[in-house]
Amino acid sequence: GLYADAELQLENTPFETFDTPKEAFDYIMDLRSEAMELEDQLRELSDVIIDTQRDMENDLEVTMAGSGASDKYGAVLNKYEEEHSMLRKAYNEVMKKIDDFDQRH
Repeated sequence: GLYADAELQLENTPFETFDTPKEAFDYIMDLRSEAMELEDQLRELSDVIIDTQRDMENDLEVTMAGSGASDKYGAVLNKYEEEHSMLRKAYNEVMKKIDDFDQRH
C-alpha cells in the first residue's frame, strides 16, 4: 500500500550517521556555516549584477549602433547569472541536508 512504499523509499535514503553527539553537532554546524557563506556569496553577486545592470543603463555607448557595448555587458551578465545559478544550486543542496538533519535529530 501507500505506506509500504514510503518505508521502502526511506530505507534507501542515505542518511548521515553519527557515533557521538559531538559528531552530529560538528556536522550540522559545518553545514550551517557553509550555508551562511553561500548566502553571503549570493548576496554579493546579486549586488554586482544589479550594479552591472545599472552601469549598462547609464552607459551611452550601449545605445550607439555597432559599439559592441551591449554585447560586452550581455556577456558579463550571462557569466554572473550562470555563477549565481551554480551558487543557488549549491545553497539549495546544503539547505536540504540541513533540513534532513533537523527532521531526524
